[in-house]
Amino acid sequence: MTFLLTSEYVPKYGRWVSSPTVALSELSKNSKRVAETLGPRRGDGAVSPERGDDVAPPPVDGEWRLRFATNEAAKKRGELGAETPGNTRRCFEALRGDPASRSDPDRQHRLRGRLSTGNHGGRDCPQWEHAVTAGGRVRHLVDEARRTVYFVYASPRHPKDTE
Repeated sequence: MTFLLTSEYVPKYGRWVSSPTVALSELSKNSKRVAETLGPRRGDGAVSPERGDDVAPPPVDGEWRLRFATNEAAKKRGELGAETPGNTRRCFEALRGDPASRSDPDRQHRLRGRLSTGNHGGRDCPQWEHAVTAGGRVRHLVDEARRTVYFVYASPRHPKDTE
């Protein structure tokens, strides 16, 4: 098997990163299927935006930045938005304004116990949950230092770990 060495600049680390790659023709049948499913990847592990993807507006006037912490949350957010677009939009607007609001504890609250904090990028952040519908939930980490909300779970179904 012949390996090629590819390099790309990764702004997150402020340096060039090299990684070995192999020609698709030299992979086994199963490995080809996996490589084709994953598609091209950036060096920081995130999938590059593609034509047809939703575009989130940038935060303005003191709003919080909304980001997905996991690919699964991004995928399920699409399902949640398709089933209940109005409620999902109101959820996103509420989280942009005040992701740690205690004004409506039935709708939005900080999780307790082992779920009270989550880790993103090596930082521990408080974990909150927003009830979008009777079963639909969005779980998010609130990074106050970066004024960023990281979505770790978004689904039209209730998460199993709090049942």
